[in-house]
Amino acid sequence: MHDFSTVEFPEAGFPPLPGTETAYHRRCDRGRATMAGSRVAITGLARNLAAILPTTIARVEQLGRLFADHRVFVYENDSTDDTKLLLRRWATANRRVQVTSEDCRDPVNPTTRCLDRIGRMARYRARCQDAVREHCPDFDFTIVLDLDVSGGWSNDGIANSFGHDAWDFIGSNGLIYRREGLDCNALRQYDMWALRLDRKS
Repeated sequence: MHDFSTVEFPEAGFPPLPGTETAYHRRCDRGRATMAGSRVAITGLARNLAAILPTTIARVEQLGRLFADHRVFVYENDSTDDTKLLLRRWATANRRVQVTSEDCRDPVNPTTRCLDRIGRMARYRARCQDAVREHCPDFDFTIVLDLDVSGGWSNDGIANSFGHDAWDFIGSNGLIYRREGLDCNALRQYDMWALRLDRKS
């Protein structure tokens, strides 16, 4: 069983496929060199994240230290827990962090398909995008994170991505196990609504 409650991602629990280890680690080393010479803007959304936020903050700062320089832009709205307070404290303690908080009186997004949810999320993400454009127009990269992911993310995986050439965008998704009939461990993409299959034949 992997411990996802710590700041450190359990990298050893997710090794590269057999036969790819050398190439994988070579790409990670190459990616870390690229990151160490680059500036990055890190951004994400926050709402009612007080329970996970201290761990997420530590993870974001750990990621930021892998780069020559970094800035963090968080857009928060309508939190009813201590999220606003924790984000304000972070921004006060770290000059690289900028937080925008708004009380939009937006409802909590339902877990079902909802076009209003998509419109609201697009508006929130546009605020992050505007902040990056305004404050970091000459930075090399932008990383958009889900700040509520309890398991965090693999910095080795991010470094491996930076070890590749000729890309403009790289995306990732979480995986979960779901029961399907008699199969207790059917592996599925976490956000099936966002999934679009490539149906090219």
